Amino acid sequence: MRDKKIVVRPGESYLPACVIFILLGIVWLRMTDKTALLQEGGTANKMLFLCSLSCFLIGVHCILFMILTRIQLDNEKIVINTISLKRSEYLWSEITHAKITGREGRYSTVIYFCTIYAGERRIVKAPQYYTGFEEMFYELDKRNLLRRDDFYMAAKAKIKVDKRLHR
Repeated sequence: MRDKKIVVRPGESYLPACVIFILLGIVWLRMTDKTALLQEGGTANKMLFLCSLSCFLIGVHCILFMILTRIQLDNEKIVINTISLKRSEYLWSEITHAKITGREGRYSTVIYFCTIYAGERRIVKAPQYYTGFEEMFYELDKRNLLRRDDFYMAAKAKIKVDKRLHR
């Protein structure tokens, strides 16, 4: 990784959901009758307004999540930025181990997560569909920080298959 930074962040898979929620919120907001919101009997319009506002805010939250969340790995340390604007830095000497875990996702496929620990404390958990997951996986493997178990082997095989499919 000679002076190269690996950036792991939420991928574009979040973008369609963000756009859908924002557009849905705007469309519903346009459908509400502004005069009925001020009247006492307009509970349906008030509910539609609250739903549209909620959808819009969820979409904005997703976009902020995509923009602000990232994990940066370089030769010296790991820097973790979260949506709460909290920034954490860990030197490689502080990282004790990492492990790959899995969970059944949509369509009976397994989604793999890479969890990194400093001591006994979990510092970050990144799913396989984050951009840069593969580079992070190989960097942790190169540094002998990944626990080699069944999930590790399955995730490594899935990374190779995904790489062939996306050529």
